[in-house]
Amino acid sequence: HEKSGNEQFFTELSKWVFHERGHLKAVHMQHHKVGEANEPAIYRINDDLEFSVEIFEWSGTSWEPYVDDDVQVQFYMMSP
Repeated sequence: HEKSGNEQFFTELSKWVFHERGHLKAVHMQHHKVGEANEPAIYRINDDLEFSVEIFEWSGTSWEPYVDDDVQVQFYMMSP
């Protein structure tokens, strides 16, 4: 039989399912209001803030820096 055209797809899918690829972790998260250096206890709705995080991806043998130019962060108001 010829090789299946889906072989590469299922190889990559199985890597993802078994956390050999696409498994991310976020470390060194920091946030603060724009113009300030310390993290406040609370934020208000219209506060502008700066947020930084380092993201790593599991390569199957080690954590490698995750490189992308389209990462999104979403915040939720926990108590009014």
